[in-house]
Formats: sequence, C-alpha cells, structure tokens
Amino acid sequence: MNVFKRLCATALCTVAIAGCGSDSGPLFSTTSGSTSADSPQLTGTIRYQRLLPGTNLTADSPQRGQSRLDFAHPVASGCRFVHVQALDAANNVLAETATNAQGSYRLVLPNGTGQVKVRVLSETFPVAGFQGGIRVQDNTRNGALYGSDSSLVEPSVGQLDMLLPSGYDAQGVQAEGAVRSASPFACLDGILTGYLFWVSAGVDPTTLPRCVTNWSELNRNTKGDTNTGAIETSHFTSGTNQLFILGDKNTDTDEHDWHVMVHEFGHWIQFNRFRANGGGGNHGSGDIKDPRLAFGEGFGNATGGLALNDPIYRDTDSGNGSCHSMERNLSLSDPNPGWFSEASVEAMILDLFDPVGLEAGSNFQDNLALPVTRLREAMDYQKASPALTTIFSFLAGLRANGVLLSDLEPLLASVTINANFGINSVDDFAAGETHSAGVDTALPVYLDVTSLVSRANSDQQPVSLSLKRQLSTVDNWMQGNKLWKFIGDGQPLGVLIQNSTSAVGNVNLEVYEDGRSIGSRVPATPTTDVVWLFPTTVPGRVYILDFTNQGQTDTTVQVLFEH
Repeated sequence: MNVFKRLCATALCTVAIAGCGSDSGPLFSTTSGSTSADSPQLTGTIRYQRLLPGTNLTADSPQRGQSRLDFAHPVASGCRFVHVQALDAANNVLAETATNAQGSYRLVLPNGTGQVKVRVLSETFPVAGFQGGIRVQDNTRNGALYGSDSSLVEPSVGQLDMLLPSGYDAQGVQAEGAVRSASPFACLDGILTGYLFWVSAGVDPTTLPRCVTNWSELNRNTKGDTNTGAIETSHFTSGTNQLFILGDKNTDTDEHDWHVMVHEFGHWIQFNRFRANGGGGNHGSGDIKDPRLAFGEGFGNATGGLALNDPIYRDTDSGNGSCHSMERNLSLSDPNPGWFSEASVEAMILDLFDPVGLEAGSNFQDNLALPVTRLREAMDYQKASPALTTIFSFLAGLRANGVLLSDLEPLLASVTINANFGINSVDDFAAGETHSAGVDTALPVYLDVTSLVSRANSDQQPVSLSLKRQLSTVDNWMQGNKLWKFIGDGQPLGVLIQNSTSAVGNVNLEVYEDGRSIGSRVPATPTTDVVWLFPTTVPGRVYILDFTNQGQTDTTVQVLFEH
C-alpha cells in the first residue's frame, strides 16, 4: 500500500484537494445515522457535474451544425464503479470499496476509528456488475491517478455524500484557482459507457487488459511530447495501448464529449478484443480513404451512437464545435459514399442495430434492428477472417451469422449513388465490387497474384504496379494503397520492389498472414530496392501484400517474385 498511497498523493496535488465548500474541491454533505459500535460504517453517494453538449440538429438534419457545452445546467451524475477509500488523518487507508451503478458506496471501518475522510479515485474497482478495469491518469505527471477528498468527519455521521464540481461558472469561465474535479470522472464515465455497451454485446471484460486513459488540463491540440500535454488530438495509440484525451479549456476539451470518448474507446476495443489492420491519420466525411481506416473510424462513430442511443455525433471545443447526424441518408450528406467512406460505414452499422423506422430525410425504410450480440459476432468473424478489417469482412461476418443478403441490400443501396460511388459486395475480399471512386487503380480491392507467386510460374518477369499520389502527407488515402493476395504453396518466396526514378524511397510494403501483420519493410530515402523474404509459405494460407505510396507524386514500380 505504501507505493499506492504515494501515487495517490502525487495525483491529489494535480487536483488541489480542498475542504468543504471550496470552489476548487468536492462539495460534500453529511447526514447523521446510526452505526453499530462494533462495525462503524460510512455510506453515501459520489456524483460529479457532467456538462452536456447541445445542438439544434435532429436526425433529419442533412447539414452539419454547431455544438457547445451547456455550462449553466450541469447534471449531477453518479461516479459508477469507482474506487473509494476511507483514510484517517495520517492518510492511512482504513477501508476501500467500489461505488455501485448509481455511485453509492458503503465503507465498513475498523473498530475504534477516529476521524475519517473519504477519497474517490479515478479508476474502476472490481464489483458485481462490472469486473473490467479503467484507469484515468495524468500523462503530464508520470501517469498519476486523480483523486478528491472530503474533509475529516466523525464516523458517527453515518452518511457522507460528495459532489465533484465542473470548475466552470454558468458562462463557461474557469475561475483562477478553480479545479475541474469532475473532469477525470466524466472521462472515466464516458469510457465506461462504451465499455458497458460491449459487455451487453457479450464481451467478457475480465479477459481484457486495463483501459488506460490519459487526461490532463494541459492536453492540447499541439503535436509534440505527450508528457507535456502536446497530444495533437484525442486518440488511441496502439504502441502504448492507451487513450489520450484533450483537456485544454482554451482550445478543446473532450471529457464531456462522450461521442468522442466512446469513439476512441471503439479503437481500443477493436485493437484489444477484435482486430484492427492499418493505421490512423487525418480523416473526415467525404474523404476517399483506405478501407481499413474508413471502417475503423466509421465503426467508432456508429458504436458511439448505439452506446449513447444518440445518432447526433457531437464534438464541442472552445469555439462553436461541430455535430452531424449519422442517421441522414448518405446520398444527401456524403458526396463520396462507398467502401472507402467512414460516413458510409457509420450509417450502415448504425442502421443495422438502431430501432426500425423510416430513415430521416429519405425514402429508405430501415427494417433491421439486430441485437448487439450480432455486432459482436460479426466482429469476431472479422477477427478470424484472412481478409483485412474492412466493411467487406464485416458484412461477410453478418451473413455468416444469419443476416440475409436481402436484408443488407437496402443498406447497400442507401450508400450507393452512381457507378463510381457505392458498395455492392458482401464478400470478405470484396469479390464483385464495381465502385472505384473514380480511381482507375482502385479495383479489384484485392488483386489475386497467386498464379504469379506460384513456383510453377517460370516466367519470372516483373509485374508493374501503379500507385496514385497521396493527397496529403498522411498515407491513408485509398488511391495510394494497393492490396495483393496469394495462397501459400509451402515454398520460399522473395518479393523485390524495383523503384522507378520518381518513386525512390516512396513505396512501403507490409505483409499479412491470415489477416495479421507479420512485418513490414520501410525503405530509407533514397533507396533502390525493398526486399521481403518468406523462408517458407504455409500451404493453403492467405497472404496479403500491402503496398503504400508515401509520396505526393504518382508512382510506378516493378514487383518481382523470386523463388
């Protein structure tokens, strides 16, 4: 316990724990009650002030809108399943427990306990109803926990309730010295909402690692050292398996924007429980992105809408913020719908599992309201598929779990507007897909090169591969990526990429075996060749070669398979 107490003390410095009635600390009240002389107890409820984002948009709204936090009307929300301690005047831990789903707690104290205070910590504690683990920590203070204390009271008071203030006045001004005690607990509660959604879908939380979330008032939209708060944006990073959430009141705070919170948790659950292929990067509605990115981002938005039972995606900031309806028919709200569009993905997933009815702003009749267990089943199928994590393997997962093609066809039609923009395949590897987004290198989504890779092929001539330029420095535009697949035959294989003069150092290669990355080669600049060597390939196993053009110029390379 000594180490744990030391960490708590560090975290408490960050929230400036203060006494009863202080603007910068928790407000608390006591109620006299009777306790047994043999087992004194403290009970109560711990709440925080949650700020709700507002907007005048409805599910019918085709346009984007503004969204601001309502500082004047905070809502007292229970701190669910959080760690609560009773401490004596010397900060020795006397008892600990967890709050329940309403934020209530009961602490049984040792006999003869003198004055005691209650401390609430920004982490969940195992309790009936939730056995998972969430920790909200301060990335600018070596990962310290946040905590809030009551003042010292006599155990005889019986009941002690706490309210953690937002730290803002009705106009959204944080007074000098005021502490946003509610913020880390709003952050935790938002993550918990996403977590409980997946528990309801059949995910066993005891099989998952602790979800570590980094929040700080210093976390700002600046790129740099995350230990100083320069996190660039709220995001999930697979390298550390952690979430980072914006908190700088002068630019953008996200702890009360639960669509953002559940979206980022969606990346975490996809990585830790299911499977996520491909990286992140800048993205937005109307972008024509790599289908793995489009799926991951649309999946996060849609599951946020389902978990919150709210189809209006809201993201506030220090200005006007933004929001949009995920219910709106894509032909009216997304200029580039299809398998490469995150907006198409979010609309399809939301429609599959939300209540039935006439979709807002369209003549499309939504007759599906699948149980959320089917969502988990489709994601489990995708995890086991040899294909990568795109909308195609997700739709194939639905079909494998009993959803009829006739049920999916109206959804496919809702995100199809012409020959170039839409989706018509429900096959893992996008067999039969005809929509190219107007990019002449887009189809087929997976080029089958098994015959070229075969040892029986004695031609051994290089194969020309054309990759379009990236539209920005972020290498996740669909036109700059190409997927080739082949079936292993048990023989060794080498892959040699010969760069053209315009492609020196541009082309990366990542290799997947049955859907899981087994490595990549990132060429230095300048370079002439990228070589990948398979000591052997497993007969019958699916391999995918992922070529990425990193440059802002069209690139042609020659690919040679060597046995």
